[in-house]
Amino acid sequence: DADDGNEMVFCERCNACVHQNCYGISVVPNGTWLCKSCSILRRPACLLCPILGGPMKCTPSGTVWCHLTCAFWLPELKFADYIKMV
Repeated sequence: DADDGNEMVFCERCNACVHQNCYGISVVPNGTWLCKSCSILRRPACLLCPILGGPMKCTPSGTVWCHLTCAFWLPELKFADYIKMV
């Protein structure tokens, strides 16, 4: 448990580790947690890099995926909601 309310959360399927706040998890679930890409049962490709797997988020279009780290490194990209990280 993190003292600052920003726990590390591990995906049960791919073992990706994310900060609760960085991935937009408002409440850490008890038990099994799956990252967004594992919850759809496939490994989407990142729009910005050739690396498969890892913590990703889908854009509002519902079809384009991106690693959060890739999005943070490109100043041209913006999140519409920095609380939910979408």
